[in-house]
Amino acid sequence: MKICYPFLIVLVSIILLGCPPPVATPNNNIITIYNDSYEVIVGVYVSPTSSVNWGSNQLDYVLYPGDSVTIYGIPDDCYDISAESDAGIYWEIYDVCLFGGADVGYSLYNKKQAEILSPTSDSPKAYAVPYNPESSSFKKNK
Repeated sequence: MKICYPFLIVLVSIILLGCPPPVATPNNNIITIYNDSYEVIVGVYVSPTSSVNWGSNQLDYVLYPGDSVTIYGIPDDCYDISAESDAGIYWEIYDVCLFGGADVGYSLYNKKQAEILSPTSDSPKAYAVPYNPESSSFKKNK
């Protein structure tokens, strides 16, 4: 009887090393929310654009200024995203379409930060923009 050593090596490697971290693949999209505001974020909600409800809070903990949260396993679809601070400030992002393993990020800012970035804008109390590490208010630990 022959023993298939390559198969055993792969099997033992999987058992010893565990599963690799999740990666974006079709129907497994990723959204990261960066708290670049001066607020404490207590809720992040992701729901299909076609839904009338926000759904459940995706946070297991609060996001302090400079923190981020990554949400994995989001099926292919278009979504609306909402975030809420402990002071009652809301951020809303609409029509974020995620297909084929998309990996997107959004930064949350306060109005004062918005006025610094664009002094002529009539920005709301808070706003969200696609994440750019070069313009982030906080330094991220790598």
